[in-house]
Amino acid sequence: MKIDQLVISTQARNSWKSFDLGCRMAMTWWRQLYGFLLVVTFPVFVLCQLVSVEFGIFILWWCKPLFERGLLYIFSRQVFGQQISASNAIKAWPSQLKLNWFQSITWRRFSPSRGFDLAVTQLEQLTGEKRASRLAVLHRTADNNNAWWLIICVHWELFILMGLFVLMDMLVPSGVEFDFFKVLSSETLAIELGTNLFTYLAILLIAPIYIGGSFAAYLNRRIILEGWDIELSFKKIQQNSLQKFASVIVMVFTLGLSFNMPETAAQQSDETLQTPSNTEFEQAALLAPEAESIERHVEINQNLQEVLQAPPFNQNEMVRTWRWTGWQWESKSDEQPDLSVFATIFAFIAKFLEVILWVVFISLLLWLLWLSRFRIASLANIKLPTKTLIDMPSFGQHRTHKDLPKDIPSELRLLMSQQAYRQALSLMLVSSLMNLQVRKLISLNKAMTEQQCLTAINRSLEGESKVFMVELINTWIQLAWAHRWPQPEKMQALFVTWTQLYATPTTKSDV
Repeated sequence: MKIDQLVISTQARNSWKSFDLGCRMAMTWWRQLYGFLLVVTFPVFVLCQLVSVEFGIFILWWCKPLFERGLLYIFSRQVFGQQISASNAIKAWPSQLKLNWFQSITWRRFSPSRGFDLAVTQLEQLTGEKRASRLAVLHRTADNNNAWWLIICVHWELFILMGLFVLMDMLVPSGVEFDFFKVLSSETLAIELGTNLFTYLAILLIAPIYIGGSFAAYLNRRIILEGWDIELSFKKIQQNSLQKFASVIVMVFTLGLSFNMPETAAQQSDETLQTPSNTEFEQAALLAPEAESIERHVEINQNLQEVLQAPPFNQNEMVRTWRWTGWQWESKSDEQPDLSVFATIFAFIAKFLEVILWVVFISLLLWLLWLSRFRIASLANIKLPTKTLIDMPSFGQHRTHKDLPKDIPSELRLLMSQQAYRQALSLMLVSSLMNLQVRKLISLNKAMTEQQCLTAINRSLEGESKVFMVELINTWIQLAWAHRWPQPEKMQALFVTWTQLYATPTTKSDV
């Protein structure tokens, strides 16, 4: 990523200006965005209608985060000056779905900052704790309006949907007896297909705008946190300094050449003085068209005055009271207002909310089952794999179980061959303490020091394991605190003993 190739300004903005910038980007690259979205979503829309006319559009709406990854791919390339066509985005779209696609259409589907968070998952390729910590940094601002941006885009979709319904009503000729709202409230196949088509068009029109605004807000947060504008300013200062230095060199070179060419300059000045002047002819040629235009203007004004003085333009009328010159509406008190349009809208909203409530109910049920999995397993006499929480002392917290290499013996052999004794002792100590805790032979906590660990080991262990751990911790104390480098023979003996006692790797499923 080269920030000097950005096609947008790197000035810091508030969130609303960022959303406006995203709309501008969507308008600029609309061919690629809507071309990709139409080619990818229309076959899915047709397939969903063939599967279920009633719930097909809901299935398409639910899978919308998968299509939004292609839109983000286009924005992320175009904003750095890389030209991406719709066909290129379609080819690259499957590769953008590999990371966390299932999470995008399940528990992250209703996230209020879904579009903003997508950039961290797709562009930065972060998952798990790294993704959570990164999002915590990006969202740590008082100007976080991503949820409001989502609400605004949802309202835009509803406005477009209502506008399409009103447009269909306006296209019906006035002389034809056609009650649009009665037809809309009917449950015929054609009406349901038309409603689904209008909903699809509303989703299609707003999706690039939503992703563009969210991506612009993400870029703005990175500009503020990482100081992209400051970095570019320093680069411009450096370029200007180089240009000024080059200009000084060119100036010095030009002055050096001018001292060697006095005769040529004098000859050119003499030729300039001997050239005859034609200023009088030029002034005459310029004044002639100007005089003609003035005469033409006067003639046009005279003709306009004659037209304005002739009827009907010469009639003046002064009106002192307000009066309505439009249609005269006649009140018909006997007719009842037609509320079928409101009934149709409420029925559509109720159907949509019914689906949402069922999804929320099923999600809550699955969540409760997941929380009660151990109790259910005990009732069914099923043993579930459990994780043992390992609490390492303070001197061993620089390594966690996830950071340990998969093949610890091979890593230790490599460190021993390189005489990296500090890393080898650290790896042997941490892996041994973890192994003992997993086997529940000793109990440690974060506040314990090396001496306290020795006390716990003397109290809990016996035999060769106890002797080895005491020797290992004492060697670590001598190296870490007294900076006394151990002898190679001693390190080799510790490695051989460790291989005999703890070479069996502890699987991560146990931790």
